[in-house]
This record gives sequence, C-alpha cells and structure tokens, in this order.
Amino acid sequence: KVECVDISNIQGSDIVGAIVSFYDGEPDRKSYRKYRISAQGKPDDFASVFEVVQRRLLRAREDNDAPDLLIVDGGAGQLRSALAAREVTGVEIDMVSLAKARTASDAAASDIEKKGERVFLPGEADEIPLEEGQELTRFMQRIRDEAHRFVITFHRSRRGARVLRSAIDDLPGIGPERRSRLLRAFGSVKAIAKAPPDEVARTGRMPLALAEKLLCRIRK
Repeated sequence: KVECVDISNIQGSDIVGAIVSFYDGEPDRKSYRKYRISAQGKPDDFASVFEVVQRRLLRAREDNDAPDLLIVDGGAGQLRSALAAREVTGVEIDMVSLAKARTASDAAASDIEKKGERVFLPGEADEIPLEEGQELTRFMQRIRDEAHRFVITFHRSRRGARVLRSAIDDLPGIGPERRSRLLRAFGSVKAIAKAPPDEVARTGRMPLALAEKLLCRIRK
C-alpha cells in the first residue's frame, strides 16, 4: 500500500491537501482522502504537509491501516515536515519525497541545468535521480500525478463553492443544496455563468426567474 500527499492553493486561498492510495500498484479510490487545511490566508507548504501527514497518521494509528510507504510531493523541506509529523504521532512508516523534473539556468553562466525526477530519502543529504522510463520512475510519477489531479479537483471545487456562495449569499432561494447541485453539474462558477437560464433552472431545480436572477449576479 503506497500513498502520496499533495497540497494545493492559490496565493493562500482555499488551501487544501489530499492523499491518494495505491494497493498492489493500482488506485484504491475508496481510500482517497481530502483535507481542509486549518491555517488559511498564508500559504505555507511545509506546515500544510505537516498537518495532512499528522492527521493521516493519527487516523492510521486509530484504524490500524498505515500505508507501507508515504510519498510526499516536493523536495527535502516537504520531507522534513512529513518526518516531523511522523515523530509526533509515533507511527513508524517509510517516507520519501518526489521532486518534479525541472530546468534551471545560472544567470552568471550560459549553461542550462536539466534535472529529472528526484527522490529524497530520510537522513540522506543527496537527492537520488530517477532514470527516465524505468518501471519505478513511471510508478512514482503515476501516483504523484494522480495525487496532483485529485487535490487540484478538490481545490477547484472548494474555491468554486466559496466564489458562488459569496456572489449569492443574500439571494433568497439559493441554498447550499442548489449551490452544490449546480457546481457538481457545471464544475465552476464560470461555466454556470455561460449557461443559458433554462439549463441553469433545470439543473438547479429552480424557477426560471430565480435562475435569471442568479445569472445576473454572477455575470457582473
């Protein structure tokens, strides 16, 4: 059982975390988890990783379902945060972090340095490069990319719900159930704004006049 942690936010807004789980190399979607980060407004990737890993390991201790390996999306700093959470909880599992491939240039030189996917291990000062195309590399990329997809989807839904809620807070007739139904169907406030009134009314199960008022609000 291998799990991967990722964090998502836009300038400190709607900070969320997520964990995906793979069992015997395949996604175990019933074990995916979403986390609303307690500290909002100030993006701190290290603190967010600590919070998510701590909460996951506390639950693992309670339910006796710890993964065999926990992968953290990021570099040495993110791994240190995860290890700190492990120490606090006392749940002993293996952890590594996976840093994305990147290209870096030195302003004082003409050289361009290309770094592929890299793994950081606890207690090791040097990163370990992963060979492109190898089975292990592909697996780690796959679980990391799935964690990224899952957390981004969660972040967009949280942000969309907040934006829609703020736009229609004082509009009678649009409560949490209708907001949720609209966001599930359209995916974003922007998509709702582009939809014709009759489609919004049908999807939200509301009168046409109310749908027109809603669209008027969010199209401003």
